[in-house]
Amino acid sequence: MSSGLSLLSDGDDAGPGFFRIEHRNGRHTLITPNGQPFFALGVNHVAGALNRDARRGDAVMSSNEQIVDAAEANLRRWGFNTVGYDAPEPLRQRLPYFSGLQFTSCLHALPPDRFGYDDVFCLDFQSRVEEIIVEVAARRHDDPLLIAYYTSDTPRWDLDTARLRRGIDWVSHLRSLPADRPGKRAYVAFLDERYANLDDFVAAYRTPIDRFDDLLERDFRCLELTHPRIRDDDEAFLALIAETHYAQLRRCFDRHDPNHLVFSERYKMHDHPDEVIAAAGQHFDAIAVQPGPEVGPMAGNGSHESVWDAAYWTRLTELSGRPTIVCDHQVSFYAPHTPATLWHQAGSQEEAGAAYTRFAQAAAESPNILGYQRCQYASYYDPTRRLTKQGLIDDHHRPHATLVDCVARANAAAVEAAASGVRG
Repeated sequence: MSSGLSLLSDGDDAGPGFFRIEHRNGRHTLITPNGQPFFALGVNHVAGALNRDARRGDAVMSSNEQIVDAAEANLRRWGFNTVGYDAPEPLRQRLPYFSGLQFTSCLHALPPDRFGYDDVFCLDFQSRVEEIIVEVAARRHDDPLLIAYYTSDTPRWDLDTARLRRGIDWVSHLRSLPADRPGKRAYVAFLDERYANLDDFVAAYRTPIDRFDDLLERDFRCLELTHPRIRDDDEAFLALIAETHYAQLRRCFDRHDPNHLVFSERYKMHDHPDEVIAAAGQHFDAIAVQPGPEVGPMAGNGSHESVWDAAYWTRLTELSGRPTIVCDHQVSFYAPHTPATLWHQAGSQEEAGAAYTRFAQAAAESPNILGYQRCQYASYYDPTRRLTKQGLIDDHHRPHATLVDCVARANAAAVEAAASGVRG
């Protein structure tokens, strides 16, 4: 199989280059280490194919080496040029890939006992963040096949969605902390700076105080969250949370791995207030979004999973000043033996293939989108959700023939569309 060495820079003494982003002929594009435009078409979670417990049988493949070799051959045959994130290490040595990291505890799909908001102002949290970056950078900093780091998966940012689905949001969590916690002190200092007139604060928050330090002992449990001033304050402090966390991430990556691109968190579609996207644009090289329903915690069918919204993607770039990437998406299909599937379910492989084609083509034709990454290589049944996470191959490692034929044609067309855009 190919080693991927064609992506290295030319010249005996220059050493390997790294992926970067350029703006050519009015289009943002990834550039390979050897200087070629690159539209990133990939499949995430290929590592799941090695999970024997998740498969119904493995008669076709008897070893992990066989599975990896077959995955590489399939992906290349179907026109993919990356293995996305969550790929087996051997594949990361053969094809470009993304590194999906996790720094926060507010993933939208986590069960209640594992979900939580972090105090990004706390030095202990910041130290853990840096430790993660130090560890991964030690292994990846000189790897020319690494396209970019993603900084976390589907954080629950939006205030209204968080309050509806979790009963708590990031701002409310920090202001409810004890007086000695950095997040609480940051929140009180924020209010002190925001309100030059103490009477204005008391009128909005209906909280009589003599000085702002009195707020350190308050839990703010009975706030009128819909009050316009409180709502404005909450959105502004949410932006400060994002700015604080993102600035630290960028400093750490610049310190420990200045070679590679750093992409934003993999936002759930519509679960990212404008202020958060604006902060991300100040610190990351691209904005990553997973199309899908903005609700949770358990994901499933949703209108945003099957309909391409061009205006939405354009606005992301307008807010952030950065290009974007469709970082994780699929449309599944109905089959009698897998009646319940994650993601929007089409009626057939043909319909699912047509949806893939629409997304890949639209992304490739956009001047601000760097790539399109599909969710899931191998199907497996999730007993917790009682549904199948449907891949391009079934749980016996047999390709969904009609679907992958559609995908292969769509990938070829997408690569040509993106290349045409760069050529002008």
